[in-house]
Amino acid sequence: MKRRKNKQANAIAILWFEHHIDSFKTSFKRNITNPLSFAFTVFMIAIALSIPMSIYIIFSSVQQLTQHWDNDKQITLFLNDKVSLTQAQSLAKNIINNPFILNTQVINKKQALEDFKQQMGMNALSADLPDNPLPHLIIVEPKTAVSDIQSLQTLEAELKNIKQVQLVQFDLLWFQRLQSILDVINRIQWIVSIVLLSAIALIIANVIRWEVSARHSEIEIIKLAGAADAYVRRPFLYSGLWLGLAGSLLSLLIVLLCTWLTQLTTTQLAALFGSDFKLSYLTITQSLLIVVSISFLGILASWIAVSHKLKRYT
Repeated sequence: MKRRKNKQANAIAILWFEHHIDSFKTSFKRNITNPLSFAFTVFMIAIALSIPMSIYIIFSSVQQLTQHWDNDKQITLFLNDKVSLTQAQSLAKNIINNPFILNTQVINKKQALEDFKQQMGMNALSADLPDNPLPHLIIVEPKTAVSDIQSLQTLEAELKNIKQVQLVQFDLLWFQRLQSILDVINRIQWIVSIVLLSAIALIIANVIRWEVSARHSEIEIIKLAGAADAYVRRPFLYSGLWLGLAGSLLSLLIVLLCTWLTQLTTTQLAALFGSDFKLSYLTITQSLLIVVSISFLGILASWIAVSHKLKRYT
């Protein structure tokens, strides 16, 4: 009895495996025999998928730029004219005791003027000036833990209260604006992704519904022969897999090409502003994750569409 059961189980497993291979081949051949319809559907999926992917690339590229700025953020303290270099060095030592400050650097007024002339391209400026108008400077580097706006505002207010400090220069407003822009882009990215992924699922489900309707007579015969729903559903699941797989691969190609073309002009524009900003490409891991996810979405959409249609045959 056990041997008989084992043989039956093995036979069922072999039939199940053979039907999977047959469904895989059949769905592939069906797409080849209807190349125009298949290509049109794949192109729609690829276009819909390329939009959220492009938004993600823009968001991640700008986010990397802000992370780089966040690591190099500095607060410049312009001291009073009456503060000597020795007093500035002593003040810098006192400031570094602040728990939110990582490091301080004193720049004397002569070096500050030289740096200013180099940055502005005004090397002949010193000849026209009777005296150096710049005071001594202290460059303050906050700790990496101090990254939220509220903590930075608190630190800026503390530094302004120092008597020897005449002016505190810190682009906090630009930091706030950039963070707000990133939040908006991130929110748009999620909304667009959800909407377009839903559209992709509907496209695949609609195509599979057409296939089921086109094979109505064949399904009726198979169901009368006693075939289970899983047996009938299987070839259509592979059709959904092919649509998701081909659409995701084509979208990756489109996004890669668009990123490469945009990179040429973006690099030139960034160079004019003295920045090394570059658009980031999708990694291999991210690309594989997209392909697997959209392929699974195709299978899921097909399963829902076929299951809904099969209710008419019960």
